[in-house]
Amino acid sequence: MTYYNAMTTLMFVSVGYQGKKTIEMKDWKREILDGVEMVSFTGCVPGVMFVYGENSQAILANKKGHVLCAAAEFGKGRIIVFSHNVFVNSFGKNDTKRKYKRFNLNIRNWITKNTDKGNEIPCFSDYFNNFDELPPECRILTWNGLPVRTEDNSLLKLLDWVERGGGLICGVCPWGFAEVYKIDVENIPLNIIFKAIGIAYAGKLMYKNDSDLAELLVKDNMADYAKPSDLVSAINKHPEKINRLGGLIHSVVHLPEELYIKHKSHVVEMIQKLSPDNDHIPTRSKPVESHGAKKAAMLMCDIMIRDGLEGNVVLAEGIHEFPGTFENTPEVQSIELEFSSQTHKFHSTGYYLPAGTSMGLSWSKTKKPWNIIIGLHGDELYNTDSKLRRWPKIRIKKELKTNEFGKFFFNNTKHLQSIWRTDLFTVA
Repeated sequence: MTYYNAMTTLMFVSVGYQGKKTIEMKDWKREILDGVEMVSFTGCVPGVMFVYGENSQAILANKKGHVLCAAAEFGKGRIIVFSHNVFVNSFGKNDTKRKYKRFNLNIRNWITKNTDKGNEIPCFSDYFNNFDELPPECRILTWNGLPVRTEDNSLLKLLDWVERGGGLICGVCPWGFAEVYKIDVENIPLNIIFKAIGIAYAGKLMYKNDSDLAELLVKDNMADYAKPSDLVSAINKHPEKINRLGGLIHSVVHLPEELYIKHKSHVVEMIQKLSPDNDHIPTRSKPVESHGAKKAAMLMCDIMIRDGLEGNVVLAEGIHEFPGTFENTPEVQSIELEFSSQTHKFHSTGYYLPAGTSMGLSWSKTKKPWNIIIGLHGDELYNTDSKLRRWPKIRIKKELKTNEFGKFFFNNTKHLQSIWRTDLFTVA
């Protein structure tokens, strides 16, 4: 069985009047949500999407900036992307409960530019190896988040079909896909299409509700601020909105590496806007108090952890006031530890790692993956009204992975960074 790995490099050129195009894209949201008051998703936990393409637009997003639905144009065709396949399953013959009747009707009309005839919508999975047999009258296809086994260039054919005027409704729960199929976000089957239109899934980040209800009220829609460029522009025009909108940039930290590097500057810019006096650095003598500075501290902490897990040297500002640095550099020892466990539990090593120190780690192959954890504090101070006397999150965790041949990634060595002086743990 071969699963499509969309690592193909493509180049797309966009021409036209960008100002006019932006206005048209803003109208998409109005067309798709016309007459829709609420979208519910009881029984599922969607992922989070990141919208960045010139011809893509977020349609539904909650107050945290988590995008549920996005739309895009590619050539003459149009595409709708959801952050969970449950929405895709509601189309065509699977729409037995008519739960999203008005929403779905609007989507179908938007894709076909108001020429939808209500025909049954086939699934791409039924044609992935015989795409040429797709009925000529077909205007819309769906993909419901299942792995696609390809024996030919069916995904490229699908992309070409959309470019010539076809419509696609697709969606996947990214964190669930990774858990069930052991395929990471970078290798989701339709990634070649998502890259073409400028939409990405934000890793294993889970959609968090505005309330305890699994629903999104259209009146609370924050889709206009989902794109980093739109968010920064809105804050530049209305600086008073910075505390309310600043945290919406958070999904960038969970993007695949290439996109994270490209859009990281937006996060840094937002930190500077939230904390112009640089008062987001927590110390014992001066804790973080203001709402904006707390948000900046949270974003900064997420960047440090992301960069540290990638093997970069990370040393938190304000470290001199916390345990972690030493007047005299301590001796670093090489140790070999052996653990055996049939249950999920913590195993303390009893060792410390000085802040900012790289650690080389090698391990033996095991039947089930283990995790390395640096840091004792598992609590995250992301939703607190109290003063921040330390960084909100100071523990990092990394799975010790092996590939299908039993060889280890990173040439048998994993470099992690300690932000603080902390106990080193492994956990089953």
